[in-house]
Amino acid sequence: MAEPAITGEVSGATCQGDLGQGRMKMGFSSLSPWHVLIVVAVFVLLFGARKLPDAARSLGRSMRILKAEMKGLRDDDSGNDVREPAPGQHDQPRS
Repeated sequence: MAEPAITGEVSGATCQGDLGQGRMKMGFSSLSPWHVLIVVAVFVLLFGARKLPDAARSLGRSMRILKAEMKGLRDDDSGNDVREPAPGQHDQPRS
């Protein structure tokens, strides 16, 4: 006996489909290895195989710089707000 067709309604439109045994509905949030492979192929076709390693290297450098800057900001926030005067500078009396 054939399985009954499953009907779903999305934003007023009715969709009918037959889901087989063990088959899963796929949403926008799931990526399969095929999706990743297609994206990689598109990048290779657009940018060429020669430019991709340079682009990845520069992206890695940018990520390292960003990480170092974020760490510096975190260290500044956790440090004391009172700073000692620089050498050669003295506190001036307030009048």
